[in-house]
Amino acid sequence: MRRALLLALLASALLASGLTAQTRREILGTTANAATRTAAAKGNSLRVDRTVVLESFEIFLDFRGAQDLEFTVFRCTDEAGTYAEVARVVVPTNGQGRRWYSSGALDLFLLCGSHYLLAVSWPGSATYFYDTTETQALSFGEHTFGYAPGVHPLPASITTNSNDYAVYNLAVKTHLPDTDEPDVTCSGESCSTSATRAPELGVSGAPFLGTASFELQLFGAPEGTLGTVLLAPSLLATPLPLVGSCELYLDLSSATFSLGAVSFDAARFARFPFPLPRDGSLRGQSVALQGFAVDAASALAVANALVLKLF
Repeated sequence: MRRALLLALLASALLASGLTAQTRREILGTTANAATRTAAAKGNSLRVDRTVVLESFEIFLDFRGAQDLEFTVFRCTDEAGTYAEVARVVVPTNGQGRRWYSSGALDLFLLCGSHYLLAVSWPGSATYFYDTTETQALSFGEHTFGYAPGVHPLPASITTNSNDYAVYNLAVKTHLPDTDEPDVTCSGESCSTSATRAPELGVSGAPFLGTASFELQLFGAPEGTLGTVLLAPSLLATPLPLVGSCELYLDLSSATFSLGAVSFDAARFARFPFPLPRDGSLRGQSVALQGFAVDAASALAVANALVLKLF
């Protein structure tokens, strides 16, 4: 009786601590359709609206015998564009027929405002499965397109603007950043007062203290446009109108800092180095940011806002 009570208390404590309750496994696609290929790669592009930690991902395949599966994660600022590799895991696998095959532990941050391509390639023959739906909702964003033309092994970057109307049968395991992990929260929408595309504000990675290469990134405005990023302790409870339908999200009533003016380059980026010191007193602290740009005709463009939790 005492043992049962102790086990119940332990289970309750684990759930309360969030050690197991936060993990979510979401399945993309179905086994409705199947095809067999040799030395191929299949994957899904996902738009991330809420930062999550990708614990692992799996693919549903049918094959037998030994072959190395390569699980690769690519990142891009736009849905269509060049996806750059951020993680690759080679998993020696003894195929046991029709089942899920896993990448193993990844613990990779998927940052809000970005697009990620999760792909798996194999050198031998394997049967893969897919659904013929264009999009599929996820708890942290949305599947945007299936990646079909890949071969094994995948290169370090992939440029694509095609939309294969398929959702390949993958499963993703994620959790929201915990209290002892950094976080990036996206807020609001970008807006332009002219025909110029409004830039999006993002970051180079998760805001771990001690990351000397950390940078803030405005993306999307034409080359030569001037951009800046403002920092403040927090966001406004209610956005303030600026001009047209553009809004201010930063609370400028307290200390505010500007990172200066930077021109957008040919790749449509304005980059702002923002090294994060290895300072324990900053652990758990937050900073709010919003980007702005002015084009050659002095028209204002306003980016979204971010809140960084440092850890």
